[in-house]
Amino acid sequence: MTRSTIVSKTNRELRNALQKMPPFPETLPRLAQAIKDQESTDKLANILKNDPALATIVLKLAQSPFYRRAYEINDIFDATQMLGTRTLLNICSAAFLCQVVQSPLRAYGIEPATFLKHSLATAYCARIIADVHKHPRPNTTYTAALLHDIGKLVITKMVDKQNVFNDNVLITERDLCGWDHPTAGYELARKWQLPNLISMGIRYHHDPTTAPHHRHLCAIVYTANKIAQYSNFSTHNNDITQQQILHNPIIIQMGITSSSLNKLKDILQETIHNLI
Repeated sequence: MTRSTIVSKTNRELRNALQKMPPFPETLPRLAQAIKDQESTDKLANILKNDPALATIVLKLAQSPFYRRAYEINDIFDATQMLGTRTLLNICSAAFLCQVVQSPLRAYGIEPATFLKHSLATAYCARIIADVHKHPRPNTTYTAALLHDIGKLVITKMVDKQNVFNDNVLITERDLCGWDHPTAGYELARKWQLPNLISMGIRYHHDPTTAPHHRHLCAIVYTANKIAQYSNFSTHNNDITQQQILHNPIIIQMGITSSSLNKLKDILQETIHNLI
């Protein structure tokens, strides 16, 4: 089999896998636009109510111990009134990911809860770092971090085997599929017509220095991913040490110190534990 034949075959397999992925819900961009237009909380609630499946998960997350400590949330109207627009949009994005990830990622040996915890920990950490750095698009940074591993769902549909991506994940993905999960995730983000900032954050979350655009956002997602792993929210048996974090040139540029690293770890463990 020639190289061109192999490339054609892997491209076809990727296209087939992308076709099997669910569409991106119209509710999220509608909600984001309504928030931007400063619509009433009742209008936001009605947008969510038009997507009952998503609204159900949003309400479940909103009623988790993490939010219930401060608010009494009984229905979707309470959620829109009490959570604040930023938190509401973040919860809706997380709810969509919960919808998509309902089955184990067999090729990676990852259970849905493990995948979701890692994704949420990365997203929350990215949001904190974006706020500290006064990034102009903190919500977009959160979403890029939340979806950074979404390509693994695509790769899973291309590989009908169990536990084949335990070590050297990127290399094994390329060997078996011709694609790695950052590239597959980027293609899915394009299919979903997500903003370029999000697509770039997904595509370059393992190597932000090679990103042609939006390197700061990519570096935040990269750093948040590493800190989530350090905080015991990893999807693989690839424990990362404090020294590896603190001596990483990209993370050093983010201003992460020993003190801030451990503080972030404590925040993530409390937040994710009370959220899922």
